[in-house]
This record gives sequence, structure tokens and C-alpha cells, in this order.
Amino acid sequence: MHSVRTLPLVLTLLLAACGGQHSQNARKEDDAIAQAALNAGTPAAALNIADATLKAHPDDEDALIHRGLALTELGRLDEARQTLRQAVTRQPRNEQALLALGRVQLPVDPAGAEANFVSALKQDSVNAAALNDLGIARDLQGHHVDAEAAYRAAIAAQPNMTAPRVNLALCLAIRGEGGDAIRLVQPLANAPEATLKVKQDYAAVLAMAGKREEAQNVLSANLPADEVARALDALTLARIAPASDVRAAETPLSEPKVSETQAPVIGGSDTPSASGHVPTVQLGALDSEAAARGKWQQLSHRFPNLLNGKQPVFSHTERDGRTFWRVRTAGFANVAQAHRFCDHLRTAGGGCAVFDF
Repeated sequence: MHSVRTLPLVLTLLLAACGGQHSQNARKEDDAIAQAALNAGTPAAALNIADATLKAHPDDEDALIHRGLALTELGRLDEARQTLRQAVTRQPRNEQALLALGRVQLPVDPAGAEANFVSALKQDSVNAAALNDLGIARDLQGHHVDAEAAYRAAIAAQPNMTAPRVNLALCLAIRGEGGDAIRLVQPLANAPEATLKVKQDYAAVLAMAGKREEAQNVLSANLPADEVARALDALTLARIAPASDVRAAETPLSEPKVSETQAPVIGGSDTPSASGHVPTVQLGALDSEAAARGKWQQLSHRFPNLLNGKQPVFSHTERDGRTFWRVRTAGFANVAQAHRFCDHLRTAGGGCAVFDF
């Protein structure tokens, strides 16, 4: 009789346990579906699945990571950073979360990105992708020698991986070691399976090595003449920019907008303010002052929200017998704000380079 009375309670406990297992399995399935959606290139679907999972189970860490990855793919980078920071806070040793956060931090906080990549590498010291990302983070901070070490470690970990070889070549070119850079990337660019991106990176190395005509020949096969000229001017500018500013190599530079206020012209190259520390964002490099001013106005209609209220600053410099007119904008409270601005501009389809003097 006693066993009969206790049967409903036992059955209830068993059903609860079964239900919990079903819920856990369902969450795993949802996480797998979200990952599959990301792999299939449908981040909106992945985001919907992750949000639904988190609504029912706020502690689902995999769903949190998938949400951050989906937001990254959708270009909602501020939200992605916030979500991935939560994921790393909950799982400070989760390699996927650390790498995802580091990658979305790169445009605005390369030092923070470097810290996350280092943490990820503590979990897997021969992760070639993480080592390559670490090199990028160091390059963005102007730490090119350390960046080179990271790229070489990535190559040692995965010899057939193209990205660290190309990035190493760009790193060497920025440091003025054009010959070594060309020898490194030329075989990759000339291979039958070479992608357009690799060929453009090869052109960048050639341009930064002072071989403008050869770079032009490479680019002309895939770009219109006006885009070739603009890219080469920007790449030449990367060659003459301070070594601490690798962002100048992130060309091509397609520029933004502002009002038609007569902007100042600064003679020579990059005159700093009295404080000696003025973050600026470069939007282009052209052959003449008129072209620079015209470009500013032309692009003012493309990015009205981003550049509303900002003023252009024009400066010029000479290199190899040519004069380059730079189009920049300032008014940033600090370097981090300038990087955030540049990050949003790239997301909107523009190009830029952050300078911190």
C-alpha cells in the first residue's frame, strides 16, 4: 500500500528528469542548427535561433557565442562585442569565444584583441588561425617585429595556410623590407589557384616596395583604371606613413562626407597640434588639392550620418617626385573613438585609416 501511494511522486520525479534531459537535448539541437546556419552563410537565421534559445535558457553559453558570431556577420559590431564579452566573462577559457571577441575587437581595440588571442593560444598554442590573428593585432598597434613572430609561428603550425604568409609579406613591406616581402608573396600570387585578394595583396606589397608600375599591371587585370590609380595612391601613402600606423595599409580608400565649409590646408605632412596627440581619420589620398576637395564633396552624400558635423582637413606630402593630397577628419575625443568611427565607416562600405600623432 505504501508503494502504491509513493508511485505518483516517483513517477513525477522521473518525468521531470526525463523532461530536463529532453530540454537539454533540444538546446543542443538548437545550438547545432544555429552553427549550421552560420556555416551556411545565413546569420539572420542563426541570430533568430540563438535569441530564441537565450530567451528560454539565458545561461546557454553556446547560444551566446552563436549570437555574437551572427551579429558580427550582420555588421552589428557593437552588439557583437557586447554579447561576446558576456560569453568570455562566463567562459574565460572558451577558445571559440575568445577568438570571436578578439576578431570583432580588432578595428577598435587591437590591444584588447591581442589579449584575447593570447588567452585563446593558452588553450591551443599551435592554432594557426589564432596566431595569424595575433599577428594582425600586433601589426595594428605598430608592433611589427612581434607581428612577424606571430605570422612565422602560424606558418610553422600550418605550412599550407596562405593568410599568414600574405600578412607576413605585408608586414615586411610596411617595415621597408620590400624585397623579402615580394619574394614571399610572389609565388602565391602567380599560382594558378591564386585568389583576387592574394593578387591585390601582392600589388600592395609591390606598391609599398616602390614598384608602382608592376603593381599597376597586377591591379589592372581586375580593376577599372580609376580604381587602380586610387588604390596605388593609397598604397604609396602606406609606404610613406609612419611605421607605427599599419592601418594605412588597409586600402583601398573610398571616402566619406561633410559640409562644404572651407577646410584648412596644412602645408607639409601631418602637422600635429600643440598637444602633439591628435587622432585623425584619413579618408583618401589624391593627386591634387582640387581632386581632394572634390572627392570630399562627392562622398559627402554617401555617409551623411557618419560625417555630419565633421570638418575636412587637407594636407600634402611629396614622395618619389609626386605630391599627394590627403583628406582627413578630426574632432575625436581619443584614439578609441577614432577607431570606432573608422569601424562604422568600413561597415557602411567606406575605407579609412586612423592616425594618432
